[in-house]
Amino acid sequence: MALFGFDAEDFEATDIVQYWPEHKLAVQVFLGMQTQWRVGMAGLVGLDYNALGNVYQALRITDEQMPDVFSQLQVIEFKFLELKRPAE
Repeated sequence: MALFGFDAEDFEATDIVQYWPEHKLAVQVFLGMQTQWRVGMAGLVGLDYNALGNVYQALRITDEQMPDVFSQLQVIEFKFLELKRPAE
């Protein structure tokens, strides 16, 4: 950072996000999908679920785990979008 004229005070500290252990897989999937956002004229629309199978496979999520992980993922996604959209 110093090479480019920055030091630690130039960056805000990020909040630590805590989650329950039973949501670990959904959080991992969300992080695995972080480059898969669909974007429209108004900004983020939602995750592109076309990549979801690849993320499931990479994380070795079983067929039995998929329904729960997917519903948890959607809760995370919707909350993320709510936080990113400007208030009306």
